[in-house]
Amino acid sequence: MKCKRFLAMLCCICIAFCCGTSTSAASPIEGIGSPRVDLRSYIESLSDDECIEFLEENGVEVPYFYADENGRQYVKGVVLDILENPSSHSMVGRVEAANFYDEIRNLVKTNSMYGYYPQVSTYDSYGLEFSTRYSWNPNMVNYNCYAYALGKWDKPYEPGEISDTYYSLLEDDPVEVGRIVRKDLDYLGYKCILTSFSRPTMQSDWENIIALRIDTNLDNMTYNDYHFARFFNSTWRHKPGPSAVLRFNDISTFTADEWCNEGLESGTKYVEPDTWYESDILYISYKTEHQKLTYTGNNYHSGSRHYCQYNVTCNCETKTVWRDYACSGNPCIT
Repeated sequence: MKCKRFLAMLCCICIAFCCGTSTSAASPIEGIGSPRVDLRSYIESLSDDECIEFLEENGVEVPYFYADENGRQYVKGVVLDILENPSSHSMVGRVEAANFYDEIRNLVKTNSMYGYYPQVSTYDSYGLEFSTRYSWNPNMVNYNCYAYALGKWDKPYEPGEISDTYYSLLEDDPVEVGRIVRKDLDYLGYKCILTSFSRPTMQSDWENIIALRIDTNLDNMTYNDYHFARFFNSTWRHKPGPSAVLRFNDISTFTADEWCNEGLESGTKYVEPDTWYESDILYISYKTEHQKLTYTGNNYHSGSRHYCQYNVTCNCETKTVWRDYACSGNPCIT
């Protein structure tokens, strides 16, 4: 009797469990955190404000140029674009924007509660149109075009970040950006910093030459991105965002089409461009030290130091300087 009663009770529990499971699976599931919600459908159903709220609730920091009254209308489109291919990195220079896109990408790829696993597109290994791959190593995902141009490969850098100089998101004048870059270079201790719209054809006695160009059409809706290239003897190399280092194919002229953010993710996977840089190209030349010193023959002794006069002849200036040296006393060897 007890056995029959136990079996009956067990049967009722199983039926109740199965019915509950069936009802849950059949009913529509709404709201953040549901294990079966389709993320694309959910994002499409949100208003602009709700989309930003959704991201913030899930740990994504929305930068101010996307959170303000003008920028919030574009956030949903950004999320939907990333949903199409969450494994692809955005080849933009603007650090705050790149971090924002990466946080959304990580949310889509790692947060399994949404049950959304889109098919990753098949990439062409080397589909570059305006450049060829120059080099690749895994650390390249950690710095951007400006960091590459400066030779500072520890992290991505914004123009003005090094010298703590303000840089407007809407800036589209290469002269103004060049002024900010000059401040960064001066802070880093570089000398003889000159800017020009004339393209150098050889390095001559310049140690470093970089070029910059600005997006002037708000391709990213809320900000104008920038891009930098670096001159090496007869070639120009550049690095769109986390891409491999690329080399421009045509060095005789730089057209608007050639300056874009097409890139190679992980060194081989082609990423199509979505940002174009149309401003005039500004070239910035600089050195580690002024050149060159020519002894004038003038000298004198004072205390335990000997002083010699030199002419400094450089691309940026010509002046006279005194240099002092330790000596044993007067008279000393000049």
